[in-house]
Amino acid sequence: MLFLKPVKLLLLVLVLTASFFVIIEDFREEYTWIYPLNIPRHVSSWYSKSTTVLALVDLESEKRGFVVYSGVVGDIIISECSTCYAVIVASGLNFYVALFTTILAALILIVIYIEKTIKPLIIVLLVLFIAALSILYLYIKEGESIGYSVKEYWSGLIKLENMTLSLIPIRNTTIISFSYRLIDNITELTLVNMRIRDYEPDKALLLLNISGQTTLAYDKATFYLESSDLEILVLSQERNLNSTLEYYKLEFTPRETHSQLYFTITLVLVILHSTTITVKSLKRILKEHREIRV
Repeated sequence: MLFLKPVKLLLLVLVLTASFFVIIEDFREEYTWIYPLNIPRHVSSWYSKSTTVLALVDLESEKRGFVVYSGVVGDIIISECSTCYAVIVASGLNFYVALFTTILAALILIVIYIEKTIKPLIIVLLVLFIAALSILYLYIKEGESIGYSVKEYWSGLIKLENMTLSLIPIRNTTIISFSYRLIDNITELTLVNMRIRDYEPDKALLLLNISGQTTLAYDKATFYLESSDLEILVLSQERNLNSTLEYYKLEFTPRETHSQLYFTITLVLVILHSTTITVKSLKRILKEHREIRV
């Protein structure tokens, strides 16, 4: 039985190494999640990191607001904002990962230390331990898939010069005006922002045509669109303006994630692992109790 001590020591080292690897990998992982705010958003606490920063970006006012959460953070509710989107950055330690890893490691270490021989039970528990850590690692990596992927487009600063004199239909009337036209076809959920820089109210204005519905926007407009034809018209009394038009949009596509599935599987494995050890411990206690009575 002399070989048993080195084997047990090796198993103890492997368990500790694997546990530290998972916790360190989780600590190094930083997530960035983006959400459109065309509706109120509910951000689940599946990845409750030790530090969470919520940034609200308002394209119309060109301002940003930040909220920093520390410690265990529950679900985050973000209100609807027709001109904003949210960016969430989660970093530090995930409390679920730390809790599950600590429970698994502590239980298997106790069993390895107490048992005098390498029994089938230890092999089963090691297999459960490795399976749980493997799923936990996938869960950590899956955190990158939460929220929405975003495509960005910026027109640059378009000089409003040499504009064309044309007839512009507006609802039930038609006007003659110098104009610049920009057309876009929106297919995804999109936050669009357009503005006239160095705007002169008495010389120019924005007219928007959204799938046949015209809206006067004056110098700027920001809103969400989905499956729409967008026409942006700059109308002016002069052919050349000392102004520029800027068009910016963000297209949001929901990401597919298996985070909840991986979390559930890990939880089941932790419960199975804990139950197996608890049942084994109870049997040992009952057996020793009977031997004492005899």
